[in-house]
Amino acid sequence: MKKITTLLSLLSIGLPALMAQKPVTIEGSFAREKFAEVKLFKVVDGVTKPIATAQPNNDGKFGFRFFPEYEGLYIVGTGTNINPQGNYKFWLKSGDHLGISINDTAYSLTGVLNSKENQVLTQWYKMAWLVEWKSVYFNRNQSTYVDFFPELNQLLPKAKTWLAAPKATGNKKFEAALKDIVPLDLAFLRLTF
Repeated sequence: MKKITTLLSLLSIGLPALMAQKPVTIEGSFAREKFAEVKLFKVVDGVTKPIATAQPNNDGKFGFRFFPEYEGLYIVGTGTNINPQGNYKFWLKSGDHLGISINDTAYSLTGVLNSKENQVLTQWYKMAWLVEWKSVYFNRNQSTYVDFFPELNQLLPKAKTWLAAPKATGNKKFEAALKDIVPLDLAFLRLTF
């Protein structure tokens, strides 16, 4: 009887916490002719680790529904943990909905339920896209240091000004992390090139 009482006590403590967490829903589609397997990665100490895969249907639609282990960065894309081509970062937390469309070299948010955090990350992504294209997708273009570094040098002051402007997401954890994400992205783009 004592074991049953202990078990019920443990369940009463843990069950509300489990029920309080809501799943993240990711609905995606491809805006290109060839579809590829899509992967969902978590980020642990700066390293991406695959946690799920999805095979797109005949219309190029795919999705994930999962309970996030943490609030923070997750990666969705067709790349690998070694090759970042086709991988995109998003900030996910309990209950979030993410709608994305992936083309050959970029993504865009779809729908109206995307979080403010992902809207801000998408602003940054769009701002840095040309530099990323020349760096990460080096095998698809003819970029050299002659055209890469002027683009990067134009991006640096824009990134600094953009980062200093208030983001109004209401998420202090995200806004603090963003101050690390942008400089690390810039360093990654330089090193990758």
